[in-house]
Amino acid sequence: MSLDPKTKLAEYEIVAAIGAGGMGEVYRARDTKLQRDVAIKVLPDLFARDAERLARFEREAKLLAALNHPGIATIHGFEKFDGIHFLVMELVEGETLAERIARGPIPLDEAVELFTQIAEALDAAHEKGIVHRDLKPANIKITPEGRVKILDFGLAKVFQEDAPADDASTRVRPSGFGEAGTELGAILGTASYMSPEQARGKTVDKKTDVWAFGCCLYEALTGRKVFHGETATDTMAKVVQNEPDWENVSPVAVRLLKRCLSKPTRDRLHDIADVRIELVSIVAPPADAFDEKPVARHRWSVLVMVGAMGIAAGALLSRHEPSPEVVERRLHMTLGDVRIDGAPVLSPDGSVIVFRADDRYFMRRLDEERAEPLSTRSSVSWTEPFFSPDGKWIGINDAAHLFKISIDGGPPSLLAQVGNGMGTWGDDGYLYYSVRGGQGIYRVSAEGGEPEEVTRPDVGTHIQPEVLPGSKALLYVVFGAENQPTYVEVLSIESGERKTVLFNATTPRYAPTGHLVFERDGALMAALFDPRSLEIKGDPITVEEGIAGVDAFYGHVGAFSFSGNGLLAYREGGSRAARELVWVDRNGAVESVGLPPGEYGNPTLSPDARSVAVEQSGQIWIYELARKTRTRLTSSFASTGAVWTPDSRRIVFSADQGGTPNLFWRPVDGSGPPESLTESSFVQYPNNVSNDGRLVFFQTDEHGTGNIWTLDLNSDVAPEPFLTSPDYGDFWGQLSPDGQWMVYVSEETGQSEVYIRPFPGRGTRYPVSVDGGSTPRWSRDGAEVYYWISDRMMVVEVQTGAELTASAPRELFRGTYPHSGNFYDVAPDGRFLMIRDVGQTEYPSEIVLVEGWFEKLKRLVPAS
Repeated sequence: MSLDPKTKLAEYEIVAAIGAGGMGEVYRARDTKLQRDVAIKVLPDLFARDAERLARFEREAKLLAALNHPGIATIHGFEKFDGIHFLVMELVEGETLAERIARGPIPLDEAVELFTQIAEALDAAHEKGIVHRDLKPANIKITPEGRVKILDFGLAKVFQEDAPADDASTRVRPSGFGEAGTELGAILGTASYMSPEQARGKTVDKKTDVWAFGCCLYEALTGRKVFHGETATDTMAKVVQNEPDWENVSPVAVRLLKRCLSKPTRDRLHDIADVRIELVSIVAPPADAFDEKPVARHRWSVLVMVGAMGIAAGALLSRHEPSPEVVERRLHMTLGDVRIDGAPVLSPDGSVIVFRADDRYFMRRLDEERAEPLSTRSSVSWTEPFFSPDGKWIGINDAAHLFKISIDGGPPSLLAQVGNGMGTWGDDGYLYYSVRGGQGIYRVSAEGGEPEEVTRPDVGTHIQPEVLPGSKALLYVVFGAENQPTYVEVLSIESGERKTVLFNATTPRYAPTGHLVFERDGALMAALFDPRSLEIKGDPITVEEGIAGVDAFYGHVGAFSFSGNGLLAYREGGSRAARELVWVDRNGAVESVGLPPGEYGNPTLSPDARSVAVEQSGQIWIYELARKTRTRLTSSFASTGAVWTPDSRRIVFSADQGGTPNLFWRPVDGSGPPESLTESSFVQYPNNVSNDGRLVFFQTDEHGTGNIWTLDLNSDVAPEPFLTSPDYGDFWGQLSPDGQWMVYVSEETGQSEVYIRPFPGRGTRYPVSVDGGSTPRWSRDGAEVYYWISDRMMVVEVQTGAELTASAPRELFRGTYPHSGNFYDVAPDGRFLMIRDVGQTEYPSEIVLVEGWFEKLKRLVPAS
């Protein structure tokens, strides 16, 4: 169907035809309501008459409309008028990349500038799980200002004919194609830019866009297509069988193009973010262009970094302190698909880095390209890892075990059954670690054995230990003391004397330069420190800003580390008070709750959906959503884990008033003081209150692992165990609305998985998750169970009766939300109440490395 100028489609008036293709005819139109020019794409008649495909198109179009990036043409909406179905899109002025290439090859520096923008736009879409599938020069516009806009993002997927659940099929029945190299019935995607897996009709993912990006870049630099035949069939055969001609390609670009155009997907660059970083390095200045003032910053991949700067053979891997001539150099190490949510931890010699990401532990050697997951006892990573002094072992203190792992591989070696906390490895052969719940710092031999108590808190909890050289003294943070911010103490292990050395500080780390480095409000601070007198000399000075933090039950931790030879590693971030409460619908669309940004944690929605309880600075606050007012529920001892009673009148929480977190409750209106519910020497953390208001479900570490217990609020009977094991942990128990089923997380298989079992009684256990899961929740009607894995919200449909039946897990949406503790709740209308970082929509996939950092430290905080 062709539309004449001045044709009206609702409030849109056709101005002129722009083009036509298999995805429909495109027109320039005027939005008479908003007084703006738009692009209208009218769907082909064959497509529009297929009700099932049309419904699928509408669903996908709504998701694509939420994609907002300056490098991607926006979809304003999907409309129907007088039997015509059409998309309303942003009208982008300028020429296409195809038109620009037609004038001749693009100079290297200009191409790098344009394709860096293309990579950034692709990266933003890939982060939301959206793959273009039909990237080509004709779909890339260059505005008169030189900005890039990618057109038709994600539309290739919605023009599928009958896609199975895994989107393996990419075939369509188009009405016609206007571009050479495509023909009726061809596999979707212009043939010259199709990946080998597309050409074979196999499953496609974001690596398909990496391939197409390489094809476009090759064509831009050479002025000719990398693969081209007389027909689409000929072209696809060349895609599958032939190798590119590299003769006329700029030598500096060949390496990147080969990594984009690798036919085996396993050898292709996996992430467009990696492509962008290598692309920038093509025209980056040489190593001798680095100068100390100002510090040059370039986002190079690790391979380029190691090769160009000689780090692997030079100062980086040296065990000696850098000479004063070492120049401070800043590099950004990409992690590809991995999104780091913990602190990057360097080995003593700076050759290996370990970090938490996507609920797992990863290790990466700096002379290698990829990070590999560590084999641990748990699929959930909760605390920061630490190295042995010789760098051959990694210590990890997870939810229930302290163990060590060789950097050369092999299974973990269990050292002690402990609660989760951070650790440090002394040169005396002992691992020093904190235990959640006011039990101080302990130590255990690196060969295993009986743990020994090292510190016993007078107030609060001792966390984040740092053993000093010689293992005769220990630094640690005091957390949760009444009405006090965190502060750092030092203990003489020989004499037992201890003293406070820093206030309002976390993550103390001793440097061999004689400095004590710590984190405060998103900055690294340093002061001279005498390891003999155990005293600070002079006032602390800010030495680095923009440091990310990790907020967890073991306190706030600065996301940084440094090696013994002066290499600093950190995550970029900033102030701790930079989170907001948001509503997230089932499609992943985000809407602010409307409360001011704050240091929020563990949001829980009241049963009547009128209020939300959140943690701020170790205390629990109540926000009324309609009036935007807040009241403080707790005011002294560190409190966490708020759960509501079903009448919305009381909150059960955990507080360490007696030195170990136990259960309390208090009226929400403040009409009475907190009342103690339990008294135990073991940590207790509430999970859920039954809908009849009788039972509190809580987890405890009484057996050295996580266990789920119940407390009857209507009787004086002592708490009773429901799920306990000395060998593995069970967590996050949530009773179904009808009180008949318990969903929870168990580590019985060595990996955290979500299960459902009958309540009361043990009964049959039904697996819910696949390949890991945490933090399960019931829908308000009990028909669905939600859980989180890595960066995805999953849903499982359940039917209860004499037996339970559950569907296969299905992804609802993706997002990078701070997922520690109870980081989300479910509203009656099916939306999710969640926390996100203000100004940051994702955990980073980069680590900043600073070579020669000790020289900066000595310059800013001199010994004199």
